Amino acid sequence: MGEMRALLGAARGVRSRLVRLAVWEGIGWVALAFGLALSVAMGVDWVWHLPRGGRMAGGLGVVGLTLWVMWLRLLRPLWRLPRGEAMALFVERRRPDLRSRLISAIQLSRGDADSPEAAAFIRRLVDQAGRVAGALDPAELVPGDGLRRAAWRIVPGLGVVLVGWALAWPMSGVLLRRAFLEEIPVPRATRLVETSGERTVGRGDDVILWARAEGVIPAGGVLSIRHGSGRVQTLPMEPDPGDRGRFSRVLANVPTSFEYRIRVNDAESVEYRVEVLPRPVVTELMLVQRLPEYTGLPERVLAPGELSLLRGSRLRVSGVASQPLEEAVLRLGGIETSLAARIDEGQPERFEAEFEAGDAALSSFSVEMRDRRGIPSRDSAVHAVQVVPDRAPRVRMILPARREELATPQGEVLLSFEATDDYGVGALRLLYRSVGLVEQPPMVTELDLGGESPAAVRRRFSWVLGSWRPPPVEGELVEFWIEAEDRNIEDGPGVGRSERYLLRVVTEAEKRADLLGRAGDAISRLGDVAQGQERLNESLGRIILGRPPAR
Repeated sequence: MGEMRALLGAARGVRSRLVRLAVWEGIGWVALAFGLALSVAMGVDWVWHLPRGGRMAGGLGVVGLTLWVMWLRLLRPLWRLPRGEAMALFVERRRPDLRSRLISAIQLSRGDADSPEAAAFIRRLVDQAGRVAGALDPAELVPGDGLRRAAWRIVPGLGVVLVGWALAWPMSGVLLRRAFLEEIPVPRATRLVETSGERTVGRGDDVILWARAEGVIPAGGVLSIRHGSGRVQTLPMEPDPGDRGRFSRVLANVPTSFEYRIRVNDAESVEYRVEVLPRPVVTELMLVQRLPEYTGLPERVLAPGELSLLRGSRLRVSGVASQPLEEAVLRLGGIETSLAARIDEGQPERFEAEFEAGDAALSSFSVEMRDRRGIPSRDSAVHAVQVVPDRAPRVRMILPARREELATPQGEVLLSFEATDDYGVGALRLLYRSVGLVEQPPMVTELDLGGESPAAVRRRFSWVLGSWRPPPVEGELVEFWIEAEDRNIEDGPGVGRSERYLLRVVTEAEKRADLLGRAGDAISRLGDVAQGQERLNESLGRIILGRPPAR
């Protein structure tokens, strides 16, 4: 059994050497094929500046050629290596002195002997073959001449490839990266080291496209634009006087998306895209005014336009944009203030903000937005705002009819007035004081409103002089007026006053004389009216009878 194991081990050793030699030779041919094919693909890319699809096709060609060489030079030779009896025959052909002992021992050892003499013969044959096989040297049977011959062709080829790559560095490195589908420009005498790249802008924006070059710097560059319609436009690019190697071109008011390339001397960029997106606009705007609490009025919806806001009001601005928003800002004109609007997370195109109309300098507001793609709004509508103060109550005295009234110390004066306010009268009072005591505060008589705050109050009452404290004295001249106060607790209250009237305190005789004088005046006015009526009747009679007027 030991001789049989030696026999099989010798066969395996020879086969292992055959496998190693075939593998190394095959790897060498595969490496050479891959290097040469890749170099050719890189060279074609350098000459024609292949697009991504062309480079992908070239890469598939390189892989296909490499796989074909792998089958031809590696896998197929391994598949054809001898096994078993074929391996024994392979060894005996290289060692004729074995005289078929090796193959005979392998074949006879597989069967059963018919007699003891045959079994003894087979054992002796296997022993002899085992002793011979133990002395076999695989390196002698399978010399490496074929591998050496292949190396003389493979190594120089790989050396040429590697030396060529080294001499072309860093160009070869860039071409290698492009071969693996990386989007970088083909290296030239002029190299584009930086470009404006992909851009996303809003419709109507100005776009600056630029490139920075190294190496040979020409006097200008070329911008090639491919529009969506297929039309290609070529524009010159001017150098930047303050930045050597930088070329730029401004495209004003860009309306639609397009692709572009930049070429400077023999360097050309990859194709970039400028995406032109619509700007966010307000498609719906709702304004709700919340009046100050003292007005007692509910919220009111206002139409956009010129707004008149009561000072102290709050305006809630809510709206819907044309696309989902990242942020919205309310710009308050006149006071140069900005307020961040709240974006609805569930409906990101909705926004809401609120501000107080407390500064009279506030003149307008506008909504500025930025959508989730980074596109800002532009030329937002400006809504005029006028902050109006709460007007003071208006008070008008109805009675007395004369600006100066006469009364005795125990008499009465009939007063009548009307007070109005936009949001309700909060308090009414009658004020009076002696004309000679202007430096002293006036006396005040509060007029009861019954707990209400009406927008209009009309009162008529008798003012009893006997209730004064101190009581009036004959000969005293008193000025009086009505004062109304509103309910403005924000920046008020506002106070309105009637015109000032005079009350002269007189004796009974003076009062009677005044009354008689008034009566005489009234009678005189009645006489004048009667005379006028008589003349009117006479004129009417003459007209009816057709008589000429008396001369």
